[in-house]
Parts: sequence; C-alpha cells; structure tokens
Amino acid sequence: MTKTWSYAFANSKLRKVSRQKNHKDNSNLLEYPNNVTIKNLFTYFIFTPPIQYQPCLHSKINPNWIAIIKYAVKQFLVLYVTLFIGIQYLYPELQTLRGTENGWIHDLRCGTNIALPVAICWIFYCYISTYRVYLPAYAEFTGMKNTVFSTDWWNSEDLNVFWRKWNIPVHECLKFNVVVPLMKNGYSKMFSIFVAYILAGILHEYLNSLPLGVYNGMHMFFTLLEIPAGYITTYIGEKFGKRIGNLTLWAYLIIFHTIGTLFYGYKLRDMSVFLEAVN
Repeated sequence: MTKTWSYAFANSKLRKVSRQKNHKDNSNLLEYPNNVTIKNLFTYFIFTPPIQYQPCLHSKINPNWIAIIKYAVKQFLVLYVTLFIGIQYLYPELQTLRGTENGWIHDLRCGTNIALPVAICWIFYCYISTYRVYLPAYAEFTGMKNTVFSTDWWNSEDLNVFWRKWNIPVHECLKFNVVVPLMKNGYSKMFSIFVAYILAGILHEYLNSLPLGVYNGMHMFFTLLEIPAGYITTYIGEKFGKRIGNLTLWAYLIIFHTIGTLFYGYKLRDMSVFLEAVN
C-alpha cells in the first residue's frame, strides 16, 4: 500500500516537473514518462526493498546465496526463540485473563509478569527478525545490500528521534509523500504530522489487527497518543539530559507494549467467552 502511494505521488511530481519548460535535467533519473513501464513498475514493487520510489532503478540482480542461507538460519533461530518465550512465558499468563471474575489487581500482576517477555519478543521479532534479518536478506537478494533500514534507535533520547531511527523506509515515505507536500500546500507542520500519524495508525491496525482478527482501534489510539508523548519525552530529555530521556523512552515502550498485549488478551478472552456461549 505504501509503495503504491509512493509510486503515484513520485510520478505525479515528475509529471509536474516535466511540464515546466526550463526544468533542470537529472542524468541519474529516467525522463518522465519513459520510466512508467511494466518493467520499471515490476522492479520497484518486487525487487526494491526501500519504499520511497525512485525512477532510476537497478535491474542487475546477483545475490550472494551463502549470505542468504545464513540469513535464513538466523531467521529460524530468532523465530524459534520468540516462539519459545511466547509459549513459555506469555501464553500461560494471558490464559489467566480468561477468568472474567479477575479484578484489576490480577490484571496488574499479569502485566508486571509479562512486561519483560513482551519487550524481549518485541525486540526479537519486530527488530531483529524484520530489520536485521529479513529486510537485509531481501536487500541482498535484490542487489541493494547497502540499503539502511534502521539505525541506533535504542540510544534515542526521545520518542521523535526513535521514530526517525526505528523504521527509516516508512519514515522517509511519510515525510516526503505526506508531511512535506502538505506543508508546501500551506498546511501547518503540526497538521501535516498529525495526518502522517493517522496514516501510520491505519498501517499498524492493518498489519497487527488483521492477522488476529481483532479490530478495536487500539493501534490507532496508541499511535495518536505518541504525538503528545513525543513532546513529553522531548521535554524530559532537554530538561534532565539525554540519559534520562532515553530511560523514559524505554519505560514508555515497555509499558505501552505490555498494555497493548493485555488489550489483545482481553479481546481474545471476550471472543472465547462469546464462542463458548454460542456453542
């Protein structure tokens, strides 16, 4: 979806540039509309790891199969560890939520018990599996192994820096295809960022809620909540130093990932109770 959006927006921009009489030619880019071909489209959607569309795309693919096999082994090990932690530590605790008579004290105890396993599973699955194994293997296969997908997000002093470092392809897509165009059309920076967060929330709902069949708007809520949280963590980092800001960021990530996991546990509990009542 994001690639379709970037492809359409980038070509719309190139079309406007091509209509200008005295626009500067760039020898590194194909002249519009010569780039709008089936081959170029197929190469971008299938063989290009970055989301941001570029008219001049490589067509030479010479993967290092030994490196890809190593990535495959790493992916298996990472997923195995994630599944092991989930089965051994998360699943038993979430099963205790099935009892509808449990109160908030039990839910708090459950949250404290799963906080560390949730953080470890998030790091293993969302970061190591995706940004350190799968996407680099994809880039290796497509001949774009120098593509950067994330940097040292763990050292971020606030939430805004974290999002710039955590997912660079999506960040650049939202920045150049949403925020910058809206600001050029006269909208304020705050409104442009708000629209970008709404789109990010929709993407999170699609990627996380659809596989589980749980639609409660939780990801949209937490995504929009990160706008004021970003200002708060920035203030703390500037007021008390980067180290305290980084500790605040990690506390925020651990707490809200734990709350999100509990929300899913509640929703799945309600669904199981409903199914048992129907049967």
